[in-house]
Amino acid sequence: MPRNELQLLVDNPSILRRPFWILGAVSLVCTGLAAAALVHVAALLLCLAGLVFGIWLAVDTAAVEYVVTDRRVLRQGGFPARRGGEVPLEFVREVRLLRTPLQTALGIGDVEVVSTKGTLRLEGLEAPERLQEKIRSLI
Repeated sequence: MPRNELQLLVDNPSILRRPFWILGAVSLVCTGLAAAALVHVAALLLCLAGLVFGIWLAVDTAAVEYVVTDRRVLRQGGFPARRGGEVPLEFVREVRLLRTPLQTALGIGDVEVVSTKGTLRLEGLEAPERLQEKIRSLI
């Protein structure tokens, strides 16, 4: 990021942005523990797979960062592959707040930044209104 660019807001997605993935990881661990009495090796492998999956999910979520500066909106990070995107504020045409019924129940939401150059989606925010208002105040 250039030195003369001012960071106005930095946010990270919630771990709850992927609730079914969390459920899958927990299910693998629980299934492995329940099967421990039957076949020890298979149960251990199921538990290990669930733990690895859960750790990956937590690391991937923690590695993502959404940044609003005085010039642009950025999405950066991810694990193992770094995924990013940016939209200069001068090209922003609309800032949408999106929520599925499940996201509403979990208290999270997405912000979609629509520009003349494309769309950037910032997923799984615990306070999506705050990000939406910050971007709107800059355009």
